[in-house]
Amino acid sequence: MKKLYLSLTLFIGMLSAQSCNEAINPNAEAIASLQLTNARKKLLVDKTWKFYLYVTKNPDGSTFTNYSVKDGIGLSSDYSKFTYIFKSDGTFMLASANTSLQGKWELSSDGNAISTQIGVGSPITYAIETLTSDELEIESSSSKLKLKI
Repeated sequence: MKKLYLSLTLFIGMLSAQSCNEAINPNAEAIASLQLTNARKKLLVDKTWKFYLYVTKNPDGSTFTNYSVKDGIGLSSDYSKFTYIFKSDGTFMLASANTSLQGKWELSSDGNAISTQIGVGSPITYAIETLTSDELEIESSSSKLKLKI
């Protein structure tokens, strides 16, 4: 009987130790997600991003290109003068020589989307299509933006 009791106690102790170990060491997916989010944040912040492409998406599925450096569309428009600066404190500035808007931004927990909000308005969430050291391409339900350094 003592052997059974001792074996049972040892078995429960091993299970408890394993549970504690899993609680202390987060799973690999959570670590990978956090690393991706941190890497993307480093690529995004403290740079001056300029508009390269701005496309409006209509409810009927059609699109309208408001501005495109590549195609020469709207080059005299204000979009050619605006820049985005995402700051590490979670704020951003959208500015031109004459106008400046400030707001808040944040990356999703998986690092695959960015939300922006100006004032008390509703946040706009963009899926990140491309993010490199010099190019950011994001898309929401109503627009697509390509920004470059």
